[in-house]
Amino acid sequence: MKRVLIIHGWGGSDLPHWQAALASELVLENHITAFPSLPNKHAPVFEEWRDAIIQIYDVLKPNIVICHSIGCIAYLRAKRSSEKLFLVAPPSPWRPIDELKSFYPVEKFESMAKECFLITSNNDNYLSNDEACKLASLLKSKHTVLHDAGHINALSGFGNCDFIKNKL
Repeated sequence: MKRVLIIHGWGGSDLPHWQAALASELVLENHITAFPSLPNKHAPVFEEWRDAIIQIYDVLKPNIVICHSIGCIAYLRAKRSSEKLFLVAPPSPWRPIDELKSFYPVEKFESMAKECFLITSNNDNYLSNDEACKLASLLKSKHTVLHDAGHINALSGFGNCDFIKNKL
């Protein structure tokens, strides 16, 4: 049985976001799934998110972790391991977002997962293609690029979770 931890990004990932759809599908398939609402999701602070992630992680002991956007950086900096780690549309670790400065700098690029998957889009304003390739190399991850998926969220018109579900 899969134990899955899903970590949202800035502002959360409520329906129609693909993370909410994926969480629902996993629960219906009887997988143990945690999709917590992290503290102050509209004005996140790294230390609060890290502490919440560690607390949930230590109880769930997930074998699969799926992160979106700034949740990717929060999870990497929380330094927890898993069998599979999916980093979907992370923001650039080299270009801090003013409202999210507490998540930076990212000093070390290390995935503590047995398998790491980086999933990006060719037109994401938060991560360039060159940055995505560099990040994939540093994390020694498999890299999938989705065409015209923006930030891979509902705001960019992306709501389908099939791109990740078949890799779990």
